Amino acid sequence: MAFIIQRDYFPALRQSGTRRLAVIEWIVLHDMESDNLGGAAEGVGSWFRNHQVETSTHYGVDNNSIQQYLNLTTIPWGAPGANLNGVHIEQMGLARWTHDQWMNRAEPTLVRTAWLMARIHRRLEKANVHVPLHVLSDADVRAHKHGVVTHRQLTRALGIGSHTDPGPAYPMEFVLYRARKYAE
Repeated sequence: MAFIIQRDYFPALRQSGTRRLAVIEWIVLHDMESDNLGGAAEGVGSWFRNHQVETSTHYGVDNNSIQQYLNLTTIPWGAPGANLNGVHIEQMGLARWTHDQWMNRAEPTLVRTAWLMARIHRRLEKANVHVPLHVLSDADVRAHKHGVVTHRQLTRALGIGSHTDPGPAYPMEFVLYRARKYAE
């Protein structure tokens, strides 16, 4: 299965210049705090185009699309302490959702996110950057080990900000299982 990544529709305005792929340590998962199943990625893309908005990520995913807002070599404004070294993915969903709500309302988003994570993983591997498709502990984050993290975890582990996305019931095991299968 393959999906299409839409580019050039919503290039984000906020960024901090360029970086080498070699500095990337983490794939960072966010949620959009939107339950617009089939238009959230476009909506966030439009929002990132607003001059008053002071945030950005690399990608946005909803139930029917993947939007790319910044190139991987561009530093986003996604999470303090993780912008230079993270690839940031916004997903349609709400941090307050239960596991069942994520699976019932956002399974297509989760599947697209897993596919995108595998694609990013493979691209980084080709550049000799190893970002394994497994979740890091808070200690691993503080030690700057490579892997998958959430914005919620970064807030907790680095002590910066107050974000809780994508929430404690986010189905990480499902997403990582699918991502590993796609990476094969």
